[in-house]
Amino acid sequence: MNRFIFLSGLIILVFLASLCLAGIPKLINYQGMLTQPDGTTPVSDGNYNLTFKIYGSAGGTDSLWWEYHSNVQVTHGLFNVILGSVTTLNLPFNTSYWLGIRVGSDAELSPRIQLTSVGYAYRAKIADSATVAVSAPTGGGWTDDGTVVRLETGSDKVMIGTGSPAEKLHVNGDIRLWSGGDIAFGDDNTRIYETGGDLVLTANDDIFLWPDDDIYIAADGGSNWIHFDQGNQRLGIGTTNPTSRLEVNGDIEVRDDDWIGIGSSSERIIFDASNNDIELMDANVGIGTTSPTSRLEVNGDIEVRDDDWIGIGSSYERIIFDNTSHDIELMGADVGIGTTAPLTTTHVRGSSLSLPSGAIHYDEFILEDADAILGLYSGTSGPAGSAITFGEVAGGALVDKWSILRETTGGGKGLRIAYGTNKDQFLNPTMMYLNTSGRVVCSELQLTGGSDVAEPFEMKEPNKIEPGMVVVIDPDNPGKLKVSTKAYDRCVAGIVSGAGGIKPGVRMMSDRSFENNHHVALTGRVYALCDASFGSIEPGDLLTTSPTSGYAMKVTDYRRAQGAILGKAMTKLDKGQGLVSVLVTLQ
Repeated sequence: MNRFIFLSGLIILVFLASLCLAGIPKLINYQGMLTQPDGTTPVSDGNYNLTFKIYGSAGGTDSLWWEYHSNVQVTHGLFNVILGSVTTLNLPFNTSYWLGIRVGSDAELSPRIQLTSVGYAYRAKIADSATVAVSAPTGGGWTDDGTVVRLETGSDKVMIGTGSPAEKLHVNGDIRLWSGGDIAFGDDNTRIYETGGDLVLTANDDIFLWPDDDIYIAADGGSNWIHFDQGNQRLGIGTTNPTSRLEVNGDIEVRDDDWIGIGSSSERIIFDASNNDIELMDANVGIGTTSPTSRLEVNGDIEVRDDDWIGIGSSYERIIFDNTSHDIELMGADVGIGTTAPLTTTHVRGSSLSLPSGAIHYDEFILEDADAILGLYSGTSGPAGSAITFGEVAGGALVDKWSILRETTGGGKGLRIAYGTNKDQFLNPTMMYLNTSGRVVCSELQLTGGSDVAEPFEMKEPNKIEPGMVVVIDPDNPGKLKVSTKAYDRCVAGIVSGAGGIKPGVRMMSDRSFENNHHVALTGRVYALCDASFGSIEPGDLLTTSPTSGYAMKVTDYRRAQGAILGKAMTKLDKGQGLVSVLVTLQ
């Protein structure tokens, strides 16, 4: 509730903050009165929720302590609470403090109330500044010479949280050392201290651990990951159940300027960081097998990674895995995959077919399966530079062979497709030839996509163009076309190709690219949008532009049709609008 509440009260300190006598309670008895905004009328009787805060200033936000009292009984405006009964008052009370009060969810009352001491509290100042106790027990105990506080006799002990100390200092509870503090042993540098969140243990000599049982090391709140098994003298890293002297569940990285040997003097593994070697002395290595019969036996896959190379075989015939040049090199031998008798540098066999040597001609790579073969050839002499061959074999003999051949620079650098029964692909007849200027030469070319010849044109309003529309030359935009809008237009250019689901048979493209272009059929057969409201259309009728935008119509005025004829109708349209097959013949 948002209202002003004026408060008056009496604070009684019932503890002396500077004294360290455990029997004195750290409590403040606070009595106050809640009034209406007029400052005199008490609030209604009832229970109120009050929040109390102690600050180090009269108007700052430096809250040092707070506690919440619920259901505080208020009678005639008066209430009484014990501060410190909910949250311990741990302030030293060696400086000025101000008390702030909030009723329910209202804003804190203003101004804050400065805490003051009662008369007898001034007596506490004597104990806070005294160098000698006014009345102290004799015969041992604490003494303070102004520099050092110490126990008087060697048999004295300090106990915290216990009544029966077993050592010189016996603490029943936690001990906290703030940053910069440490625990020292003797007068040397043997000590335990904290720095940057780390616990550091230093010693001028050895450090011994003599546990009666096992030692575990774990992350804060996590599971154990190092286990010293004291009974069996075993060490587990990444496992809490080591079965050998050292068991590691994870990776091991060995770094040393010398070497580490595992095994006896005659049979051992050496990790030699000086020479960057891992050496196996007088033993076989089995990977994936427990009974290797050679120096290295691998039962599984092998992945080779190195900055140099690994050679397997003699100096003349060997396999090199070269990671510097990213190569796998086979020196002085053919490769057979699926065959023990390769016919060329690389021979891959996918079935049991026996390929006759008479089926290939200088092929450097052969892939065979059943009755089909694929060959690759590359050369620099003569007119043939490289080739891909596709052959068929039956009854141990070559049936026929297709070849794609690329000529050398001296041979013309063209690409030709050859077919025949000769194993020498270069002697088989040429079926098609493609030269470097893009010209294709062949004896016959058959197109099965469409039946018109179309060329792309830029359109005035490309978004309004549809396949089958009749377009004319746009006199206002040279080189562009637009949709026809009048009858017998001598600027007629053609029909937009693609209507009726039939794509252009031949598309003529120039080196120049056009934006917003559409392919226009200039000749051939294509579907066109026609309007029969100007006369029914029969096969053989001449067609021209119509008043309907983008539509053709039947020619009825032959005098006006001269120069405006689009083509001849090949199908009929009795009435209305629709698609008509047109043989495009511009006249």
